Amino acid sequence: MGFSALSSPYSIAASGLGAASTRLAVSANNVANARTDGFDAARADASELGSGGVRISISPEARARAAGAPPGSSTDLIRETTNQVLSRVALAANLKTLSTAQELDATLMALGSGSRD
Repeated sequence: MGFSALSSPYSIAASGLGAASTRLAVSANNVANARTDGFDAARADASELGSGGVRISISPEARARAAGAPPGSSTDLIRETTNQVLSRVALAANLKTLSTAQELDATLMALGSGSRD
């Protein structure tokens, strides 16, 4: 059984960093437009890749408008705060994965070079 390009911890962490960055950018755009009449907030949905890693798809946030209601933004600031906290945690977790993979590689290299006399 072979490994795909995303099977390394580096590739998986890079995928996670990209996904968290995209989620944060979408949320920042939603917050920046929170007072824009007629603005439809977007959402970033993550889906797991079979080979490891994450894919993000961006779609408009569904919202119901009452008949005759004035136009307004669909941005939910509580949801956006939650999305930003989750993005921060995901960024930190993926950075820790990269750091741990680097430490593991350094240890393996040291062990490998120490056995050659």
